[in-house]
Amino acid sequence: ALAVMEGKLVIAAAAKILLYEWDNQKRQLVGRGFYDCEFYIVKMRVLKKFILVGDYYRGMHLVVWDDYMRLLVNVARDSGVNEVYSIEYACDGDALGFVACNSEQRLQIMHFNPRDEGSLKGQRRLLVIADTNLGRRVSDMRWLRARTLPPSALASLHPNKRKREGPRKGTRSVTLGSTLEGGFFALRAVDDLIYKRLTAITKTISAKVCQNAGINPLAARQEGATSQRYVNSTTIADGDLFAQYLYLDAETQHSLADRIGSSPEVIIELLLEIQLSATLAI
Repeated sequence: ALAVMEGKLVIAAAAKILLYEWDNQKRQLVGRGFYDCEFYIVKMRVLKKFILVGDYYRGMHLVVWDDYMRLLVNVARDSGVNEVYSIEYACDGDALGFVACNSEQRLQIMHFNPRDEGSLKGQRRLLVIADTNLGRRVSDMRWLRARTLPPSALASLHPNKRKREGPRKGTRSVTLGSTLEGGFFALRAVDDLIYKRLTAITKTISAKVCQNAGINPLAARQEGATSQRYVNSTTIADGDLFAQYLYLDAETQHSLADRIGSSPEVIIELLLEIQLSATLAI
């Protein structure tokens, strides 16, 4: 894999990262640093001075270029065995996350917080904060800037709280992914209030609406989540399940909305906002 980091060439070969810089006097590339992973590098992503590396057997490594020390420094790494296929960044305002899809067909969102005791136990570790079972093998992912939407009638969900929070500062990203089976998905961060409303709706739909082959969609997304590394993780809301609300008859829509203390108009507008926010910024 090849990438450019602030005028430097980054090369990933086998289990090693090599950093080169062009020397105008010598008219050749000069080595500036290297970093050794443990097994084999399958993916590499560069963001400013950060290098996110996906090791086929040992998960993700977060490496940074230190200008003062003039070397590559390991910031954090995956704590266990994790056979990743694809990796990418995810941005939510000032928070930066790391997305990985592994051989267990799970999508994981990790972060590193130096103030978190879990990240500092033994060694600097990336912690899983959210995960879901895709049921598909992901071949590649890309992150792009998401569209910023103006305030909408969704403020009526909780006017006082949304007014106190004010507009979110910073940039949000949408992470796009493709699967080996020909599928496509988008991953997008939402506010806590909207997430709670989403989970309430999806739980109601899962319990009250007949599903294909009698499969519980929420349980299917949580399959394999009994591992210790996923104990403290949050389930990612299923957009496909939430979208089923649009295809229900009016009576069922009103019934489900009443169960969560809402109305069909607010729920449909919520779905529209999420769909628009997942589109790319122009």
